[in-house]
Amino acid sequence: MTVVRGAVTRYWVLLALLGGWWAVVALNDFNQIVMPYPQDVLVAIVRERHEYVTALVPTLALSLGGLAAGLTAGGVCAVLVWSSRIVAGVLTPMALLLNSVPVVAMIPVLARVLGYGQTTVFVVTAIICFLPAFVFVGARLAAPPASLGDVYTVLGAGRGVRLRRLLLPHALPGFLVALRVSAPTAVLAVLLGQYLMGAGGLGKMFSTSITYSQNQQAWGVAVVATAVSTGLFFAARAVADRAAARLT
Repeated sequence: MTVVRGAVTRYWVLLALLGGWWAVVALNDFNQIVMPYPQDVLVAIVRERHEYVTALVPTLALSLGGLAAGLTAGGVCAVLVWSSRIVAGVLTPMALLLNSVPVVAMIPVLARVLGYGQTTVFVVTAIICFLPAFVFVGARLAAPPASLGDVYTVLGAGRGVRLRRLLLPHALPGFLVALRVSAPTAVLAVLLGQYLMGAGGLGKMFSTSITYSQNQQAWGVAVVATAVSTGLFFAARAVADRAAARLT
């Protein structure tokens, strides 16, 4: 009884979502072609698990790779903006421009240049994950602790020493926030790119299931993608919390 109570307390949101899904189908008497019951989708996922795992591997790999590349590029560019006003005048407008372009409009343009494949999906994911790191790290670099900054000024520390010893450690929490924000978004970006270009993975699986009216499989892809996105968020949060605990 204690185990059940603990599971309900911890996963009540998931149970509520599944219950709401089941209630919507039951109350509206939807046909399985329109909206299947959650238990049918879960059974289909277990039954076709090999197909789902095969599709998930490239999606997850591109998500992690794009996330790492985007966060790294955003952090490096934030440091470059801090180091030079000229660089800031070039990179900041470009970053804002990239963020203002919808992903759906960005993918066809990049696909014409890079091809309709995994490379384009990787680049799009990196671009999506770039801005949070650029903004959060840049904000921390621009606003160091006043008291410590005065100490470094009195000691006559150069810009390189100030960057290594003061600003980069101070900017790390901003980088960790960007990690938490970007982790679930990376999965969705990869899924969208694969769906629009048919570039394999869960996105192509979803596109194929929609084309051939395989509704249970389409809902199954949505469930798996949501679960992976949520899991990646919690993993990123755990990494961020552990790093923050060590910093303090």
